[in-house]
Amino acid sequence: MEISDAQKEREAIAALRDAESRVNHSELIISLLVQAITHFKKHSSNRMKLYLMYNLAEEYASSKDYDKALNYYNHIVQAYRTEQWWPILEAILPSALKCAYLSANLQDWIRFSLEILNPNIQLSSQIKNQTQTNLENLIIKNLAPQVEPTVSSNDDKWKALLNKQPIVIDADTFKGLLECKVYFTHDAVSVDCDITLQVALKNGFPLPIEFDQLLVYFNLKEYDDLANVTDVEKLKFSPNEQRILTFNFTPRGDHVQRTLEIEKTYSQDQSSLFNNAYKTLLSPLARAHYLLKLENITLEDSPIQLEPDFLMRIMEINEELIEENKPFPLELAIEMRQEIDNHMKQLSIALNKMDLNKAKEILARLQYFNNINDKLIELETQHDII
Repeated sequence: MEISDAQKEREAIAALRDAESRVNHSELIISLLVQAITHFKKHSSNRMKLYLMYNLAEEYASSKDYDKALNYYNHIVQAYRTEQWWPILEAILPSALKCAYLSANLQDWIRFSLEILNPNIQLSSQIKNQTQTNLENLIIKNLAPQVEPTVSSNDDKWKALLNKQPIVIDADTFKGLLECKVYFTHDAVSVDCDITLQVALKNGFPLPIEFDQLLVYFNLKEYDDLANVTDVEKLKFSPNEQRILTFNFTPRGDHVQRTLEIEKTYSQDQSSLFNNAYKTLLSPLARAHYLLKLENITLEDSPIQLEPDFLMRIMEINEELIEENKPFPLELAIEMRQEIDNHMKQLSIALNKMDLNKAKEILARLQYFNNINDKLIELETQHDII
């Protein structure tokens, strides 16, 4: 009898372990964290909300759902950088960078690399040097990043990703890495004296860097070629090196009583273009239109007819979203954002193969998914969910 009882006990324990192994604990944890975030947002506790969002990102990463993890990493990194919480960023950025690598997200990987290289981030010199080396190898040599032995290799995805599309990065991430100030040494000069212009440059990268050329533009175009440097040797900078480049040139006789200024319009236009392109690439739909526009393709020129089953599914989702007094459809939100990510990847593949008809079909589907995503964002606001 005792032997039989012991055997039943072992069978019961085995059955319990089997049942336990079938439980998706990650889903339960994520659901609880989302509820906690909603609670702290209602009470305007931003610090706790960010902390829980970090936990949520870590949980998504541990369950290998890297795309969703990146959504939260991007939000909290931007928030902590804006408030200059450098010690917290030091703890978050290595995990965010690893997540971007594993998801083969080129833009996020570059952004997090630049964040790590910021002089305010006091990570070890080994980490910073390796990060800059990886960044230079990727940009200059098209080599996939080198990662720790403990991180699974993702080289195949990275090799397929390189050289495929323009990379636009938020200029704010360069703050502290590159500093440039341009100024005249005198407010006014006589017609028989030289104008002296100085350009102060500082390298905030942990390793040496170099530039191909330095160009300075003026409001009077006759001076545009007088303060340029194309000698690469003069544009090599050691870590933390500060250098002042001085240019002397004679004012033109017909420019008496004229004002000479560094061309502000150029820099502002470039900054605006940079920021607008960055905002464009943040939006999946705008990014898709942008990629097709590079190939001179627009849906207006040749509309796409999608299959009835797909359109019926879209109609059902829209009807579901307008129903009142229902909890936020978390599973639908995850599904739609995954669809957007998948279609963006399919679009890149189609464009690489120059399959333009397929690319137009994917873009047409993306427009429907994007409209649903906009409605989900409105519902997130109503339910106090990030």
